[in-house]
Amino acid sequence: MYVDDLISGADSIEEARKKRDEASQLLASAGFNLRKWTSNVKELVENIPVQELGFELPFNLSNHVKTLGMKWFPIDDCFSYQNLQPSTEATTERSILSTIAKLFDLLGWISPCVVTAKIIMQRLWNRGCNWDDPIPTALMKEWEAFHREFPLIERLRIPRWTHISPTNMAIELHGFCDASMKAYGAAVYVRILDSNGNIHVNLILSKTRVAPSKRTITLPSLEVCDAVVLAQLLQYTKEVLAIPNVKMYAWTDSTIALAWIRATPTKWTTIVSNRVSEIQRLVGINCWGNVGTLHNPVDLASGGVLPSELQSLQAWWNGPESSQMGFRFSRSAREIDTEEEKRTVKVLTVHLLEGDNILQAIFNSSSLLKATRVIATCVRFIIKCRPKLYGIITGSFYPWELELARLHMVKAAQSEMFETEFSYFKANSKIPKSLRSLNAFIDIDGSLPSWGSFRELPFILRCSTHHTTTKQPPLHDFGCQRSS
Repeated sequence: MYVDDLISGADSIEEARKKRDEASQLLASAGFNLRKWTSNVKELVENIPVQELGFELPFNLSNHVKTLGMKWFPIDDCFSYQNLQPSTEATTERSILSTIAKLFDLLGWISPCVVTAKIIMQRLWNRGCNWDDPIPTALMKEWEAFHREFPLIERLRIPRWTHISPTNMAIELHGFCDASMKAYGAAVYVRILDSNGNIHVNLILSKTRVAPSKRTITLPSLEVCDAVVLAQLLQYTKEVLAIPNVKMYAWTDSTIALAWIRATPTKWTTIVSNRVSEIQRLVGINCWGNVGTLHNPVDLASGGVLPSELQSLQAWWNGPESSQMGFRFSRSAREIDTEEEKRTVKVLTVHLLEGDNILQAIFNSSSLLKATRVIATCVRFIIKCRPKLYGIITGSFYPWELELARLHMVKAAQSEMFETEFSYFKANSKIPKSLRSLNAFIDIDGSLPSWGSFRELPFILRCSTHHTTTKQPPLHDFGCQRSS
């Protein structure tokens, strides 16, 4: 059901008649009367009033109905395109875009033609043409060659039935993808082995995209992009057809893209890694194989063709010739390695210093201010490692970070110069008289402040570093001591 159109099918006349009656009764109960009935079987519409039919009697080959932007011929049971007359307007970028917009191709059956027009449109964009400016001569010739054959698309006849039936012995989905520097795309075919042993291969859907105009992009990168498109189409087709245990095969002629897909995504750069992860999530890696370029039907879509060429391209409509032999292409499991787009491994060498690292940072700094900022950088790193505790901190150093760095420096200097005094406090032993006279104690932050005389202590703190001859302020000026 699409808006107010109901499109359905059945494997037998009895099943189709049952679906018709049930749909009519269900919608009639809500006040909706189904009309414009059409079928490729005369028995299903012969007892329906004429005013409720979707075509005029008698039932003949010329009867057709419009559905989802296409024409369906019930007698031949095939689709065709409609309203594709060439434009009589002056050829400008505006008129070209208008013509391309008329190519409503829901399932991508004529995507090799559509992508030809899109490539021309992209080249116009790249040249910076305005909407109503004359088209450059070279592009004008290409567009006129395509535009002259525009009505030929209406002559295409695409069979509706793909030979899917409950009596089939085997059903497989085969997808092909290819890329060029102009465009890339993918197509999905259904391969059916019927009860009589006959093989039928038909195009189900395809999708093409114009390649980015960036000059930095490489062909292997486009090949992995079309592999993503193919994986999406295969997964979508499998869900829509709802065929249980259907086998899927994905084919590419790019050995580099195949090597990327079969490897761990983390081995590659970000652009390749993300796409490989998506491919492996959708269809896995075991269904991928390599096919020669001559057997790849999507090679037609990646380069584009004219409408006059499309009808006769059997490889596009029914897959490559090898399809009748069971798609026996190269599915070798041998490892294919490539250095292209491989992620660069950065090695970080850490040199561990013996002794107190904070004092080493002080000794290796040319000034006390630089030493403070070095320690503050270490503090910032610790904070960033614990975002849930401290939050996200960026930008310049905050005053409290610098103060914390200075405190660590003071504690390191005191631990070296007053190692014996610290041991008295930690062991809760009797404090010597020389230390008691300073009224020293262990502060809550782990430093050793005092309320006594400061004539000797600041000098000892300053002498604990190599900055005694510089003009930097002494360590106790940063709050390492307290005085009343």
